Amino acid sequence: MELFIGNLTPGTTLGELIALFKGFSKMARFRLEQKRLEDGTTVRYAVAVFDNEKYAHKMVARFHGTLFHGQALHIREYLHRSYTNERRALNWRDKPWRAGERRRDDRRYKEAAKPRDEFEEILAASREREQSLDEQADSVQVRAYANFARKD
Repeated sequence: MELFIGNLTPGTTLGELIALFKGFSKMARFRLEQKRLEDGTTVRYAVAVFDNEKYAHKMVARFHGTLFHGQALHIREYLHRSYTNERRALNWRDKPWRAGERRRDDRRYKEAAKPRDEFEEILAASREREQSLDEQADSVQVRAYANFARKD
């Protein structure tokens, strides 16, 4: 069984925790965790892993609410947070979203591109090119050279 030991001060060390829980230090393995919240504050807590649930329940009964560095300890069973263990309501997918739309670039909101007839565009461009080539043909100058360098 794993126990959550919360409401620790940021300067708490693992040695201080083991000294506080000296009667249970041989029955449990302690690990100190640190987490940074969104507002930038640092929260520190510990997790105690017991092989025997009897000792875990005794520790909760004995130390829950005990003052440590001026703060009351909060000890309870440690719950692993996962996608199946959420704090949301069971029907959260069925509830309407109250805020504005966040997916403005989503494909479903863009207008469909109208199909273009590229053949007509190519044909119009080639006609313009033909006319310009005809105009260029009137002013073509041909120059010839009598001496070409040849390789023997």
